[in-house]
Amino acid sequence: MLPVSRSNVAKFLEDYKNVAVSSFSLWHIKKNKDTLLILGFNKHNVRDEILRLSVEDYSKGPLLDKYTNNMFWVFGILINNQEIFIKLEITKCTDSGEEKLTEDCLSFHFAEDKMIFPYK
Repeated sequence: MLPVSRSNVAKFLEDYKNVAVSSFSLWHIKKNKDTLLILGFNKHNVRDEILRLSVEDYSKGPLLDKYTNNMFWVFGILINNQEIFIKLEITKCTDSGEEKLTEDCLSFHFAEDKMIFPYK
């Protein structure tokens, strides 16, 4: 499967960051919690790392998430010479009759497999 275009990745990151600046959600799963503990990170550190993501950090996506039924994107970065797997998604929801975007950081943990970065 070919990666999406650089401009599509850039658009996703722009949309995600616009939402994450004011409202950031990190899933509380064991892998995420363990990684944050080892790195000495909190939710704000994770958000700061995500706000620094670039097209070059793109790995794959959008892909259908079997748990949420939404589309997610995968990015990766190095922290302390360790590859971090980052899974992000944007969803549309209706709040008081108004449609708005929400974001989720589903994964922020040590990569379990070697990641591929088509734009590095």
